[in-house]
Amino acid sequence: WLKNGNMGIFLMTLIQMVCLWAVLSYMLYLMRKLRVPHWLYAITYAMILFSPIYTAYFTVVLKDNLYAAACLLLVIEQIYFVRFSNEFWSFKHWILWTVAVAGVYLLRNNGKFILIPVIIWCVVVTVRKIKKIRSLVFLVIPLLLAMGIQTAIVNAYHVEKGSIREALSLPFQQTARYTWEHGEEVTPDEAEAIDGVINYVLLPYIYKPHISDPVKYTYRQSASKDDLKKYFETWLRQFGKHPMTYVAATLNQNYYLIDPFVTDSLYFTTFLGVEESEQIAPKLGISNVEWNDPLERYVQIWTNFRFRIPLVRLLFNYGFYNIILIFLLIESMCQKRWNSVFVAMSLFITDLIIIAAPVIYGSSRYAFPILYALPLVVAYYLCDLQNKNT
Repeated sequence: WLKNGNMGIFLMTLIQMVCLWAVLSYMLYLMRKLRVPHWLYAITYAMILFSPIYTAYFTVVLKDNLYAAACLLLVIEQIYFVRFSNEFWSFKHWILWTVAVAGVYLLRNNGKFILIPVIIWCVVVTVRKIKKIRSLVFLVIPLLLAMGIQTAIVNAYHVEKGSIREALSLPFQQTARYTWEHGEEVTPDEAEAIDGVINYVLLPYIYKPHISDPVKYTYRQSASKDDLKKYFETWLRQFGKHPMTYVAATLNQNYYLIDPFVTDSLYFTTFLGVEESEQIAPKLGISNVEWNDPLERYVQIWTNFRFRIPLVRLLFNYGFYNIILIFLLIESMCQKRWNSVFVAMSLFITDLIIIAAPVIYGSSRYAFPILYALPLVVAYYLCDLQNKNT
């Protein structure tokens, strides 16, 4: 309608920024309501203002930004569910719950793996304590609505299903490492079974410990269900021979999740940089805007500087965040603080999804739900701890 792709990008960015600002402001409001320590509130506020995790991505068009906002909104509503239940069962919070559930479900395919356990937990608690059908409808209708929207879009635009290779990144990576370490032990039958699904010959040469994309891209679209069955029989047999090879493949790709000394300082500095985007951009009326303003260089210097300040750089490190998250989960389970476990549940499931994903280092956007929501999870944990002590 505007006949200007760049204006469309601008409007998309503007909407994205407003959504992020709104949800982060709502998080800060809830932290005040929980009466968190001033130091935690101040650190969270400073992070939002100065951390590249926020500032370097607010103006980048990524589905992960809005998805992280939806995940954060879901955590906020989870806290209202367990802490301010009288407010939660209101029309205002039903709208917010609907937005959160629909956003998590629609913006990323793996969102359903977060929603299902969260909603089941809510339903079980509701049945035990409230025992009202109306309450169950309140919880479940948003999910059914999101499923209906997705089905309508898929049918209206004849959207093709994604390749199954996206879900098989981890086993493919484990197979690649097996051929890399124990290629001489692979039998002709095993090689044939593997080659029926991914390119067996290339595996030892394209295997990269931190990312499975090179292996995943050799997936044969012609692979049948029978081919996949033979592959998994081989995968299981090779696991029995060298289980530590599979463990090594998993850890080498994902140890960044718990390493507090590796900072992922990747951020975007260009409007169009990928070959595919440069090919499709003219069709959408999108063009690169060339400018030589020194401000751009200063922004890059300032961003890089923040990634390198001792101690402060921990605030940009998902290993540091996950160490805190794991501690909170273990301590909460040991002390039977099940509400704290429930509030942290979606973050932990996000970690499990990342482990099965193709990469994490250099793709911090996958960890945005954890990075954005952890300060609030810590806030609720401290609040829960204080109530138990009292």
